Amino acid sequence: MPEKKRTTSQTLQARNSPVVGWTFIVLGAALLVLNLLLLFAGAFTPMIVVAILLLIVGPLHLRRYHFELARYSDGRLALSGTGWVGRLDIGPTRPGERLLVDGGRIVFEAADGKRRRLPLFRWLTHSEDWGRAVRLIEGGEA
Repeated sequence: MPEKKRTTSQTLQARNSPVVGWTFIVLGAALLVLNLLLLFAGAFTPMIVVAILLLIVGPLHLRRYHFELARYSDGRLALSGTGWVGRLDIGPTRPGERLLVDGGRIVFEAADGKRRRLPLFRWLTHSEDWGRAVRLIEGGEA
């Protein structure tokens, strides 16, 4: 018997929080200015490397999506994204598995009841998109 083709009825691309991205940029710029002043005064500090890294990471954080959440027409969910510490791919969920929101985190619950907190945080996600993700996980409209 051929497997039914599942189609997504809703997909959400949750953006990264702009507050975090702009914080990286402002801190990076301030560190760079302070380190350049020290450099002109004749002192070198390796913190200039941190400043440059923050100035690179800040704009990347503003441009990338934090995660993508899809609800299939049969009610199952799929989640993928960068997470906090690398690539993340969950789903589509199988019978008995589900995604939950616990405080400021998304949790994957396996069919045997074991829970795994995913590296997706509310504070790293754009506030509007976090609200839409919660509604989508809970079965409502995003």
